[in-house]
Amino acid sequence: MSHYICALIGEENEDGEVTYSKENEVVVLTRNIWSKTIRQFYEVLSSEEYDGGYSGVGGRYFNKEELNLALEKLNNISSSLGKQDSEEYKLFIEKCLKALVDDRIFIDFG
Repeated sequence: MSHYICALIGEENEDGEVTYSKENEVVVLTRNIWSKTIRQFYEVLSSEEYDGGYSGVGGRYFNKEELNLALEKLNNISSSLGKQDSEEYKLFIEKCLKALVDDRIFIDFG
C-alpha cells in the first residue's frame, strides 16, 4: 500500500471530481506507508481528512491561494522534512500552480 497523490486537470464527472486518466495527469507524488513525512504533506495542504493511513482517500479542488499558502507552510517546516522530501513536495505544489485552469486544480489522494 502507498500514497499516490496526483494532480489532475480535465472534465468533471457526475461527482464533481476529475476522473483519472494519464492524459489528465499533471504531477504525481508517491510515498509508501512507512513515509515519515507524508502526514506533514497532508497537513501542509490542509487535507488531513484525505489521509487514510495506508493510502489516501478521495480528493478535492485547490485554488491558487490555497497552493500558495501550502508553499508558505512547507517553507516553514522544510528543515524537518529532509532535503529530498522537501524538494519533491515543493516541486509538486509548484507544478500544480503552473497548471491551474480557471484558478483551480483537482488533487486526488489515492
